[in-house]
Amino acid sequence: MTDAPATPRAQRRQAVSDLKRQMILDAAERIFQQEGLDGAHMRAIAREAGYTVSALYKYYASKEEIYADLLAASLDRLHASVEGATSADVAPALRLRSRAHGFFDFYLAHPRELDLGFYLFRGLQPLGLNPQLDARLNQRLADSLTGMQADMQALGLPEADALRETTALFAHATGVLLLVHTGRIRMFGQQGPALFDTYLDGLIARIPSPASPP
Repeated sequence: MTDAPATPRAQRRQAVSDLKRQMILDAAERIFQQEGLDGAHMRAIAREAGYTVSALYKYYASKEEIYADLLAASLDRLHASVEGATSADVAPALRLRSRAHGFFDFYLAHPRELDLGFYLFRGLQPLGLNPQLDARLNQRLADSLTGMQADMQALGLPEADALRETTALFAHATGVLLLVHTGRIRMFGQQGPALFDTYLDGLIARIPSPASPP
């Protein structure tokens, strides 16, 4: 038995609810940027969104729940950038390069998304997110990396080696991005995208093809 279609009135109520929730999320992100997650308060978020605190609690039980929704949406955008950057009918090396650039370029263009992804609004610690919620968000991030691991396996790496190289790729990309967004890269006289391209070139070059002798 299928659910009955929503009535126009119910659709309008849902649209209004979605709009209010988005206004809360937008307001919370501004407060998190100004105060950090630890310094932010529900009262400040409500004021920024133009709501009373009691109205805010109808949508979210805590600022951590708001933060988790912001981060989940950010990770969904990251995943779309990674997977939208490639095609299934190209060679694994090209897929790997495209996916890696989808990841790097997304955070290069959106530094606030990097803040969200690494809990930088609260000093690198995911405090306040319960283990189940933290695990679910971590899985969303991992989903954006599994394609790269699969590409490395298609190039000939065993699963364990591909996982290790994916971890190293992730670490290199985020490290370069942090240098770029903090301005620290200037002390080395380097350019972030060029550094990342050099790393990718080396990674792909050292992966043996399936036909290569051991």
